[in-house]
Amino acid sequence: MVLDAVRKRDWYREYRARTNPVVGLFRERSAAEAADWASRELEIEAIRRDSPTWSTFRSRLADAIENRLDVLVLRNSVVGNNTHRPLDENEFAGFALADPIAPLIFVNTRGSVARSIFTLAHELGHVLAAEDALDSDPFLDIEENLDTGRDRERFCDRFAAELLMPEQDFRSAWSEAKDEDLDRRCDLLAARFRVSARAVLVRARALHLVPKEAFDEARKRIQGREKRTEDHGTERGGNFWTNLARKNSKRFLRAVIEATRNGDLTYTYGAPLLGIGPDALVTIINDPEKVIHA
Repeated sequence: MVLDAVRKRDWYREYRARTNPVVGLFRERSAAEAADWASRELEIEAIRRDSPTWSTFRSRLADAIENRLDVLVLRNSVVGNNTHRPLDENEFAGFALADPIAPLIFVNTRGSVARSIFTLAHELGHVLAAEDALDSDPFLDIEENLDTGRDRERFCDRFAAELLMPEQDFRSAWSEAKDEDLDRRCDLLAARFRVSARAVLVRARALHLVPKEAFDEARKRIQGREKRTEDHGTERGGNFWTNLARKNSKRFLRAVIEATRNGDLTYTYGAPLLGIGPDALVTIINDPEKVIHA
């Protein structure tokens, strides 16, 4: 997956040929500043409000990162197009290539929707900090980094938490649910912010809204419940064109289509970039809306 992403990045770097100013924009600034900026640029509250499900929110957030920040977002749950080789959700959650011209994020969508949403935000943090990264479970990272951990990982954890669960809104929603027990409180805020109950619990602990003993006990209950019942939402199924857009990113697809039409890219080189055969690329060139709006 990394080699395929590097190949896409290298080609897109030559195609774009200009620096992307968002890479490293917050290298020397706080996670809170970065999250506030990204929230406004992405209009994340509007995306959340207009997304009826976690999956819809994930798709629209990925589109916003691509269209408004010009950061490629690739999403896949299998190796290439091989549905018999699923990615291991326990091996890695995602990675970021913080290239100054062609930044790229890859999200492993094998596993829960909520996990991949947090991963997407976390990897964006790496891009804004201009740091390449390969990350495992982001929830484990944020739990470990409540008080300790690598500075850059703390930055990305805090950025993702603040972007997805802004402190002021979170405290208000937490107070509104004060009559509920801890587990129910976490479930209610998870639905409000389109994250997982586990992420809500960790956020509450980081903001000193939950004592450590209660946090430890609730974490065990919620982790066990999520393993048994959480809607995994892995991006399996769907038609060929929808999956192609997710795996390559719509922005990258548009670039390949434009370059091929202009004669700057041959079919025999463009097709492997997308992981398809030349005949499929011909179909896309003739009817690009089939993929772009899939």
